[in-house]
Amino acid sequence: MDYGIDGLFVHRKHTPSKTIYFVKAQKEVKFPRHSHKAQFTSVLSGSCTL
Repeated sequence: MDYGIDGLFVHRKHTPSKTIYFVKAQKEVKFPRHSHKAQFTSVLSGSCTL
C-alpha cells in the first residue's frame, strides 16, 4: 500500500476476522490524529509513540 509518505512501507493481510498491517518506516513518521476501533501494535525493532 502506498500512503504517500516517504520512507513508509506497508503490507496488508486480510483474515476473516481482522486486517493485519506490516509496517516498516525508514525514518521517523508522524501521522495526523485519528481513531480506530479496537487495535493493537507490536513493535519488533525501534520504538513507537501512540
